[in-house]
Amino acid sequence: MESFFNHPLLFGEEILNQIHPFIGTWFDSVMAFFTWMGNESFYLTAIPLVYWCIDKRLAIFAGGAFLFGDFVNASLKDLFFNPRPNPDYLLDGIKELNIRYLPHKSPGFPSGHAQDSIVFWGALAFYLKKRPIIIASAVIIFLISYSRLYLAVHYLGDVLGGLVFGAIVLSAYMLTAAFLEKRYQDAYRGIALGLALLVPFVLSTIIPGHEPGKSLGVMSGFLVGIILEHEKIGYLARGTFLQLAGRCVIGFAGVAAIRFGLKAVMPQLAAADFLRYWMLGLWVTFLAPYLFSVIPRLKTAE
Repeated sequence: MESFFNHPLLFGEEILNQIHPFIGTWFDSVMAFFTWMGNESFYLTAIPLVYWCIDKRLAIFAGGAFLFGDFVNASLKDLFFNPRPNPDYLLDGIKELNIRYLPHKSPGFPSGHAQDSIVFWGALAFYLKKRPIIIASAVIIFLISYSRLYLAVHYLGDVLGGLVFGAIVLSAYMLTAAFLEKRYQDAYRGIALGLALLVPFVLSTIIPGHEPGKSLGVMSGFLVGIILEHEKIGYLARGTFLQLAGRCVIGFAGVAAIRFGLKAVMPQLAAADFLRYWMLGLWVTFLAPYLFSVIPRLKTAE
């Protein structure tokens, strides 16, 4: 792998200097927006929004793909542990973008933004199977990936690696999802619940680092919530505009309380991150829908 990571085209700053178009600060803002679309905060907005207000099954399919892909990416980054671009070798104007949008020097290969984008938007396009959605998803994947090069926070090899691993993860996820959907029955729900709790927790104790623990925690809570919601609620993602708006206010208030409030009071340990993100996943798929189903003004009429 040493020769691969030493390749000047794939892992050199000069290519970032050459492909950067100096066309104004307005384009910096455009690229920053698409980078935000690959951030954790975007997915923690988009997936609950779809789950609560648009299409529960779509949110489960695309959200599950993203969570699985994010865990794989965090594990790969810790495995390869390759550095990010060095701002000392970047041109003026690019160097400042690198420093601004990469405050913490986490490992670079493969790019999480590129990998997560192809997994999430690819799953969404596959599920909906509509040409405009497929085209829009492809454009978004490209722009998110390119934004990482424009902002010089990833090497070209990081982004290409993210796209390749993303395509592999998405293919594996879709095959696994299709296999499980055909064989999943009510009789096995207890087993599925136990596995959703146990397997991610065990993996979090084996795989070091905070990021894999976060991914495994939210994945476990997400899956447990889906199973419990199916058994006890049968949530319907429909209602009047005011009902949907009310659900978003309550739902995202809970997301913020768990994500930021618990972080302020819990110890900075990997186990605490696992628990916090587990509660986040459970909130999105079960606890928030349960509240929506018992508050009369937010409940969907049968």
